[in-house]
Amino acid sequence: MGEIWNGFLSLLGTVLAFFYDNVFASYGIAIILLTILINVILFPLALKQTRSTRAFQTLQPEMQKMRAEHKDNPEKLQQEMVRLQQEHGVSAGGCFLPLIVQMPVLFALFRVLRSPLLYIPSTSNLFETVNNGAENFLGMDLEMTPWEALNNVGIVTALPYLLLMALMIAAQYVQQWHSTAGQSTEGQPATAQMVGKIMPVFFGVISINFPAGLNVYWATASLFRLGQQAMIFRIDGRPDPLAVAAKAVVEGDDSAPTEGESAADGEESGVTKEVDTKPNRPQQGSKKRNKRKRR
Repeated sequence: MGEIWNGFLSLLGTVLAFFYDNVFASYGIAIILLTILINVILFPLALKQTRSTRAFQTLQPEMQKMRAEHKDNPEKLQQEMVRLQQEHGVSAGGCFLPLIVQMPVLFALFRVLRSPLLYIPSTSNLFETVNNGAENFLGMDLEMTPWEALNNVGIVTALPYLLLMALMIAAQYVQQWHSTAGQSTEGQPATAQMVGKIMPVFFGVISINFPAGLNVYWATASLFRLGQQAMIFRIDGRPDPLAVAAKAVVEGDDSAPTEGESAADGEESGVTKEVDTKPNRPQQGSKKRNKRKRR
């Protein structure tokens, strides 16, 4: 297992060196190109994730109804949830698969960018550049963390590092906004909504201890996923809005008027019933009485 992991680290270092030596002699650009390559490879998983998330959202009203029906029987609720998801071919895990796959890549890049000379081929131009300490990009030392920059060079010089962190957070929030624009969150579990709000800030905070090169990777990946999501929506169309009436589905729709209410509503709204327009025929007894009066 250790050999496979070290081989993966060396592969990332070799790809970085290839981009630097053959495409554009910039360490930061090499990281950006590597990011794009990784995300293109992971595109099928991202497409699966988007479609799984969309399908999972459409089931929310029915799942809310199940929660209400089986709130006193967690075991039955779990069985019904699994059955419903299997019938529609979706699962909550499928929504997080690309993120799970990307975590080893993130850890590997952390190692490579933290100690690049261990994994970049020694015969490459990139190795010589890093060895000479000339791997700056947009005013940042890509091996330095934002925290180290704040402590060593001051807040003014550390500003590019902080702006990169802000870009990471903003890109993730924009991606979330774009994915849910025009949709109601009423059918979504409160936990999912809370996670969506916290995770970008969480990654932004912990990135203060990431090498700037890794933050370049993460910011680029976030922007790439935003464009990728827009393309998927163009292919599949935007998701239908979540059912605003999910709560009504759970509690039952009591808004339908009863027969008596309908009649009352009709009278109040000025709608009259159909009446018999034929003139009433006078009864025979009434005719006799009229003749007597004339006499």
